[in-house]
Amino acid sequence: MRHGAAEDRAATGRDADRALTPTGSAVVRRVAQALVDAGVPLPAQIIASPLLRAQQTAEIMRAVLALQVDIDTDEDLAPDTFAHDLATRLWSATHPILLVGHLPNIEMVARSLAAPHRAGPQSASHGFPERLPSGFRTATVVAFHLEGRPPPYRVALALDPTTLPEI
Repeated sequence: MRHGAAEDRAATGRDADRALTPTGSAVVRRVAQALVDAGVPLPAQIIASPLLRAQQTAEIMRAVLALQVDIDTDEDLAPDTFAHDLATRLWSATHPILLVGHLPNIEMVARSLAAPHRAGPQSASHGFPERLPSGFRTATVVAFHLEGRPPPYRVALALDPTTLPEI
């Protein structure tokens, strides 16, 4: 997942301190609720970038999804890092994991894990297209069916928050 929309500049001037905007927080809540409504498997672990906006996104996801898990922090999810190393370390995980990161690395991870899209109907289980969105807007979520190791994996869910109905 990419973090929600954040303020342009933090009071400290540090990029790491940029907080979610009220609209960004609301969109993350809508995305989390869309996942609940779709009945997708809930993550058993959340790992987020150390930057404030990613931590806040992870907190909202945990609250709306009613997860009783800690939020782990991993520097590999920070901007300008290579999050694919983290994804590689997690291939052997036996439980669903939510990663919360930034562009461009979180999109590169998703694209590197994704199997080529085959034309066909929407996912029968969740009603979401089985391909990656054309761009990773803030609060975009992508989930994969981890069938076999290593990737590529089939996209199980690709949720672009701009496609959600307004509340």
